[in-house]
Amino acid sequence: MKPSSSEWVDKAEEDYRLMEAARGLDPPAYDGGCFHAQQAAEKYLKAVLAERVIPFPRVHDLTRLLDLIEPANNELTTMRADLDALSRLSAQVRYPGFSADSDKAKEARGIAAAVRRICRQQLGLQQV
Repeated sequence: MKPSSSEWVDKAEEDYRLMEAARGLDPPAYDGGCFHAQQAAEKYLKAVLAERVIPFPRVHDLTRLLDLIEPANNELTTMRADLDALSRLSAQVRYPGFSADSDKAKEARGIAAAVRRICRQQLGLQQV
């Protein structure tokens, strides 16, 4: 794997660990968990782009990153609606007036876990 791709994976894994830790807090940090779920997914998508030497902008929009990966990635393509929802959710939880609940946090974790699994497979990394 290219060094730049590996750096993105390291950063993605840190966000993934923070996402997991957020639910174990008392009380659970649902907003933080949703934010870090999006960040983990974003950084895994950027790792795939870096590995394929596809330039990408500094954006947080998961579907925009997905557009750069397509059509070579059919499995991620099926997640377009989920990626869009995760992008919108992570923006909402950063501002007053909206708070995630247990269900939203669980949904965000599931999307991040699926992106992680797919991207790690595409990067030739062991599933952990």
